[in-house]
Amino acid sequence: MIKRVKKAEMNMWWVIMGAVAVMVMVIILIIIFSGGVEKGQKGLFSCISKGGTCKSLNECVEGGGNPDETFQCSPDEKTGESRLCCFKGALA
Repeated sequence: MIKRVKKAEMNMWWVIMGAVAVMVMVIILIIIFSGGVEKGQKGLFSCISKGGTCKSLNECVEGGGNPDETFQCSPDEKTGESRLCCFKGALA
């Protein structure tokens, strides 16, 4: 006696094969792009992306700005002095 395959059973195999293929592609994409995540985080949390400018504490206060240490600023290239993120006016 031949067992008849129902239509619903065949559809289930296609769903399982599709899910496995998608999971393999996701894993490959994670491996490829995992090195770029750190660069993206630096850009998102940088001072300039938040609308500020990197200045020394004195420059910021004298210019009427508000210094904020929350956002990343690289040290001054010439003097090596640390800089803060400086926002014009009051912070929201």
